[in-house]
Amino acid sequence: MRVKLTEHAVERLKPGRQRCEVTDESIGRVPGFVLAIGSPGKKTDSVLYRFRGRQQRYVIGPASVWTLAQARDPGREVLRAARLGEDMAAKPPAAATFDAMAEEWMTRHVIPRKRPRSVAEDRRVLDLEVLPKFGKLPAAEVTRADVLKIIDAIVKRGSIHGAGNILATICAVFNWGVSQDLVPSNPCNGLKRPAPIRTRSRVLSDDELRRRCSGRVGTKSTWTPRPGQSRPIA
Repeated sequence: MRVKLTEHAVERLKPGRQRCEVTDESIGRVPGFVLAIGSPGKKTDSVLYRFRGRQQRYVIGPASVWTLAQARDPGREVLRAARLGEDMAAKPPAAATFDAMAEEWMTRHVIPRKRPRSVAEDRRVLDLEVLPKFGKLPAAEVTRADVLKIIDAIVKRGSIHGAGNILATICAVFNWGVSQDLVPSNPCNGLKRPAPIRTRSRVLSDDELRRRCSGRVGTKSTWTPRPGQSRPIA
């Protein structure tokens, strides 16, 4: 299918029973730029080109992560590299760092949906507690141990509630990343919010029970029966 792709056209295109590809025919288009629409409804931008007589495909990424104009830029770079003798499709894609994924989460998910106060709190948590620790790591390489290290440090500072909020923020970033095919899984799965340690009540010893009971011997009861209620047997 050939369509003059615009932002509105991308939104209107719906999945069919089978995967289909839409070739961009708009003015100023990138030659070979295609939008693939899968049966679950996921849309992926790619560019097709020929390199040394063979057709190659370079997958730019999910259409939900950036605008159509933003997706065309790497497409132009791929075509330019092919003309210079470099096959970008043969290179492994650069791994998205956690800070890049978190920034996309803030821009595309948090800011449009949350109140300014909540947006500011998410930004504060990321900038002060999370990004300095593993922001530059590839998001897919962040482990449960990395997350627990941050949470344990916050708990040791005495902020159990704050540690729970930070865990919730990290988990939300990864959940969004999984939904956008940016990471394969969420390392926070199975982790529980830190809870304050509750001390158990001490069980009285036999001697303590005898002393407590003996102190009640001879005391006068102030119990008054209600109408129709019999006095309990001591």
